[in-house]
Amino acid sequence: GKGLEVHLITAGNSVDITRLKNSGDPLCASMTNGRFAVLLGGDMDAHQAFQSTVPYSERKKAAGKECGFFLDEGQACVFKTMSE
Repeated sequence: GKGLEVHLITAGNSVDITRLKNSGDPLCASMTNGRFAVLLGGDMDAHQAFQSTVPYSERKKAAGKECGFFLDEGQACVFKTMSE
């Protein structure tokens, strides 16, 4: 339930996550409507299950190699992953 201060980290293919959300899966819908999300790879259009304020003209712009998007209540910023 809401307000329990439970944080859940999950991983999956963006296509599968979108399919689950669109099928009405309540757990997936709840997770994709959360306050924060870390999305790795691709562009914002690839992560359709998540709401963001990224303008339509920039949704096809890839984050870049070894980069991703951090969503905070729909506000997106691009970040670079740490690698050796």
